[in-house]
Amino acid sequence: MKIEAKQINEWVKKAYDNAVKHGWHEEEKSNAHWLMMVCTEVAEAVQADRKGNYMDDLDKEGLKTVLANDHGGSLFNKYYSDTIEGKVESELADICIRVFDLMGVCGVVAKDGFSTFDSEVKYAKEHSFTEDAMVVTRIIVSCNLNSSISVKAEMFCVLYTSILSSVFEWAEALGIDLVQHINLKMRYNESREYHHGNKLY
Repeated sequence: MKIEAKQINEWVKKAYDNAVKHGWHEEEKSNAHWLMMVCTEVAEAVQADRKGNYMDDLDKEGLKTVLANDHGGSLFNKYYSDTIEGKVESELADICIRVFDLMGVCGVVAKDGFSTFDSEVKYAKEHSFTEDAMVVTRIIVSCNLNSSISVKAEMFCVLYTSILSSVFEWAEALGIDLVQHINLKMRYNESREYHHGNKLY
């Protein structure tokens, strides 16, 4: 699978603008803070997997019906909240959305896209969910560069897209259409309360 730079930058703008709208960037926070928030999404994906929370065929058919008939948006928001939110598909999308937001914070503009590799997808299929989660977490942690190091935006872009490609390979191994679920979660996030119901961060 190939994800073009244009698509990445569209997601970055949308994620960052929505985060600003919902009050998540009222205070300046460190990259370490935001990277830790990416890690929390990985942990939430693990918790969803532990509970066996995946969309089933009925959920998928229901989504198709909702998307075909919901012209005002309220039906979609309720369906997503009741049926998709908290499932593995949604949590993997959240990992990427957190990365997009961080790219927005850092002013990173993707000049190149990325591709998933069959060998990495095969690796993910051959390993457990928690092992795949650790692969992604290691990459996230490696992005927490010492603040005294001068790092160009281009380097941040390489680091952050490496997280994204790893998550896309993980999703591909699970048979999850991550492009669809990123778009669905972003649509749902636009409708959420300010600070998502009084969360501190």
